[in-house]
Amino acid sequence: MSTTTEKSGTGTGEDPPTEGSSSDEEQASGLGAWWKRRSPFTRRTGVVLFTVFSLFVIAAAGLFYAATKVPLPNSVDTEQVSTVTYRDGKTQIVKIGSVNRTDVPLDAVSVDARNAVLAAENRNFYSESGISFRGTLRAAWTNIKGGEVAQGGSTITQQYARNAYLTQARTFSRKMREIALAIKLDRKYSKDQILEFYLNTIYFGRGAYGIEAASRAYFGTSAKRLTAEQGAVLAGLIRAPSELDPRQDPEGADARFREVLNTMVQQGWLDPDRAARAKLPTTLAQKTDGANTPKTPQDAYIREAVTRELTAAGISEDQITRGGLQITTTLDPKMQQAAVNAVDNVLGGAPADLQTALVAVQPGSGDVLAWYGGKTFGKDPSNGYEDYVDNVTYPVQPGSSFKPIALAAALQKGTSLNSSYNGNDHSVVVPGYPSGVPNYGGESFGSVNLPTATAHSVNSVFVKLGFDTGESNVAKMGHALGIPAGTNLPEVSSLPLGVADVKPIDMANVYATFASQGETATAHLVDKAVDRDGNVVYSAPGRKSRALSQSASADLTYALQQPLQRGTAAGLDPGRPAAGKTGTTDQNLSAWFCGYTPQLAAAVALFRPQRKPLNGILGLNEVTGGTLPGRVWQNFMENALSGQPVIPFPKASFNGSTQGQAVPAPRPTRTYQTYIPRSTFSPPPPTGTTPSPRTTTVRPSPSATRPQPRPSSSPIVRVPGTGGGGNGTGG
Repeated sequence: MSTTTEKSGTGTGEDPPTEGSSSDEEQASGLGAWWKRRSPFTRRTGVVLFTVFSLFVIAAAGLFYAATKVPLPNSVDTEQVSTVTYRDGKTQIVKIGSVNRTDVPLDAVSVDARNAVLAAENRNFYSESGISFRGTLRAAWTNIKGGEVAQGGSTITQQYARNAYLTQARTFSRKMREIALAIKLDRKYSKDQILEFYLNTIYFGRGAYGIEAASRAYFGTSAKRLTAEQGAVLAGLIRAPSELDPRQDPEGADARFREVLNTMVQQGWLDPDRAARAKLPTTLAQKTDGANTPKTPQDAYIREAVTRELTAAGISEDQITRGGLQITTTLDPKMQQAAVNAVDNVLGGAPADLQTALVAVQPGSGDVLAWYGGKTFGKDPSNGYEDYVDNVTYPVQPGSSFKPIALAAALQKGTSLNSSYNGNDHSVVVPGYPSGVPNYGGESFGSVNLPTATAHSVNSVFVKLGFDTGESNVAKMGHALGIPAGTNLPEVSSLPLGVADVKPIDMANVYATFASQGETATAHLVDKAVDRDGNVVYSAPGRKSRALSQSASADLTYALQQPLQRGTAAGLDPGRPAAGKTGTTDQNLSAWFCGYTPQLAAAVALFRPQRKPLNGILGLNEVTGGTLPGRVWQNFMENALSGQPVIPFPKASFNGSTQGQAVPAPRPTRTYQTYIPRSTFSPPPPTGTTPSPRTTTVRPSPSATRPQPRPSSSPIVRVPGTGGGGNGTGG
């Protein structure tokens, strides 16, 4: 049988290629052949990218050409302070910044200080041109990817061009103008002249512009007398003046200080042995900024909070302090005054070291409507530190005011409010509680449903509820409701009892989420910031998300109405629905009240430095969440909501699966004394007297907390915060 053999490699009757030869396609070597072998999708994508890049290069060239046609201005841009207003955009709260600047010639700056600045910002300043091609290309690539310039890499000449003649806007066109001006400056002036201009205009923090003002603000000396170590501190500040201030962040300042010294050593500007022995120099305490000194402590706290929020959003502190921004906050003047009055009315005569936070958030929007950061600003009388502690952003254990987060997680998972849980003392054994969960005062309640457990803050119920729901789900719910992801919520059995340090601003936002029927928004103090040219450089975040279903939210609100209806001092006038929860930590180290109406949510927190308990304050042996914090909250809410309509809460659904168990009846309960809710409060009685009580069977049940490590650092901390400890119970 004859066969026809197909010649290998061709599929035709042609001879296959011999060794050393190639097909036509293979002979077409080079880029063309490589391009033809690509897939159609790859080739189309390549064409699009090449076209975009070509257009970008053309646009860049056009912008650069246009910028070079702009003559070099005769004078630098005039510094202006920024103005902060209430939400009406007219009523001024405070101004930020002041023109503290003294120009000096270059030879009036020590050589060590000059070298430190060069090491920090542009080590090759004298040998390179006025622009950084590497930094420019990085900015261009960032612009292509993200639509704005977020990368640095500018030379000292470029920085001076930007600070002296341009805005801080992070746009590609501004970058092109910066480069063009840098080239003109480099051609017109010598390196020494440009360095002198730069050193006299750069911002060093504390309102100081120029190295002479900075030398006096930080070290009380002239720029001519600066040592290498002092110069390294000032040079390190240029990158982030407030964040790297040794008085605010010693660790961060020291790390930057070392970087500058090491670069000086590498450049041959500093002896290695001296650098190795160097210690971070002591800086002076920050002084007030003269004519722009805030009139009240609250104005000062608001100023600092506004600055933090804007710098976190990428607005440079230099632009905030001298850019003439018009900053509109979300604060309501009536509610702000109501916050100040509430603290003064209820806590007047309290010990000087009592720390108070009050913050209110508008449900649904995240707008901060009132901000009370503390009684004093500039010096804490309890320890003499020349620093402020903003209590609104200071992490403190929230105690039982955290329990609604565990309840929210359970409701969202499908648990019904009608579920019954064991409310007896030491009867619930879960990991972390081998001897059972203790209730406050050793009380037992038998089988209780979730609204009743919420009203009496029964520890055993909430620990078991959190365990059944899953501690990880409780932690996730806390973050979903408004506690930032960076806050550590440990997945432990005691989490529902408030063992994690949380900021009052974040707890207020959580309760605002409850009030808005489960929809959360980012809490913010700044509505917008507009520069001198009318450009909006910052707008409040508009992100919203659903953290809790409307049904679960309505059930949660029903449960949280029970504590106010059963005898706490936080009850509002009859007819206005309100919901809330008390919180006190183990050893009586902090006390909270968090609550809301449909229009407004607010959190009040009290604590003392150095873990001092809240004992013997205003005639009270023990301050729990239902006493002074509840009274401050009630006083604030009544006045803040005066004249506003009464809005009902949604009706509870009681949906979900019902959990139940038979539990023996509890032993007889103890009798407690609580304050009679009043629409307004006069100042509390003098120490040593007791307010007129009424007798009730309400059992205020502070939360048990277990030892938990505090965060290693806090953005504001100079004074140690409070925290739970031991295995006892708190309120």
